[in-house]
Amino acid sequence: LGRYADTVQVVANVGDQGSLVSVTLTDSPKMYFAGLIGTDEVEVSASASARIAGGGRICVIGLNDDDSGVVRLKDDATITAKTCAVYSNSTDKSGLTVETSSKIEAELICSSGGIKGSLTSFQPGVTTDCPQAEDPLAGRATISAGGCDYTGFTVATGGYAVAKPGVYCDGIEVKPSATLILTEGVYVIKGGMVKVGNLSTLKAEYAGLYLADNATFEFGEGSTIDLNGARSGPMAGLLMFEDPAASLGNSYKVSSRNAKNLTGTIYLPKGALVIQGVQASTTTTSTGTYTVADKSAYTAIVVNRLELKDGPNLVLNTNYNATDVPVPDGIAPIGRNIWIEK
Repeated sequence: LGRYADTVQVVANVGDQGSLVSVTLTDSPKMYFAGLIGTDEVEVSASASARIAGGGRICVIGLNDDDSGVVRLKDDATITAKTCAVYSNSTDKSGLTVETSSKIEAELICSSGGIKGSLTSFQPGVTTDCPQAEDPLAGRATISAGGCDYTGFTVATGGYAVAKPGVYCDGIEVKPSATLILTEGVYVIKGGMVKVGNLSTLKAEYAGLYLADNATFEFGEGSTIDLNGARSGPMAGLLMFEDPAASLGNSYKVSSRNAKNLTGTIYLPKGALVIQGVQASTTTTSTGTYTVADKSAYTAIVVNRLELKDGPNLVLNTNYNATDVPVPDGIAPIGRNIWIEK
């Protein structure tokens, strides 16, 4: 308050069960020229309020800070995150885009820029010009890929395999009607793709996939995906971890209509996670809403970009105590989000 500190009156009020703080400053400074017309003091006041909102639980952060559609939903897509927050860090006027009968329902919805879409598509509402959310995993240690333990690992059509942790060069492919079980540990995917085909199954029992050398993943429409992330070790709490040295803009696709369990944190700081149905014009499977991750104890998504299209309802839970997969620091509540209300 500088030279006015001795004269300014400060009144602070806490309301709404401790979630709203209002501060009013009042002073009566000397008005030297006003004294010529019969008064030498005028009362001046200013007020501001700040509201504490949300529980600090993070379900989605779109990290890209300047593009449009960093978090984008279209064609009947939905995010249901009733107990956690959805953030778009982009300062673009359309950084958060929800269109063509899509919607987001979350405890807190924040765009560092603006939105594109009807206000009714954001429930219970959306806040624009939010401070950018910090990347809670930016300091997470990377993993050295090392030499190859397996190269071009493939489960043949109709086959069944149990994999062990190690370095998998040139990806992993689960061909149609096959099953692959990932036992507990860290799987370094060094280049290539983790590809799960039609009518095939990928199951992870406390396994974390570290994606090195621009490795990606693609879970096909007819596949079954049942994944529990790492519960200990260097990837504890993580399901997918894209090496920060990856090229910007790699695409990671989930087209499965039976990806009910994705327990853990998906971290793709340079990549785009695309969750999509398949248009009726290109398949015998009709479009329409279906759920993704709804059977997970919790799912957190921290990615450069997130896109949902063609009918998925991404359900993001925060039942942290219902799993042995720990929650990474910064995902679970530590503090709560504060922004200026007026």
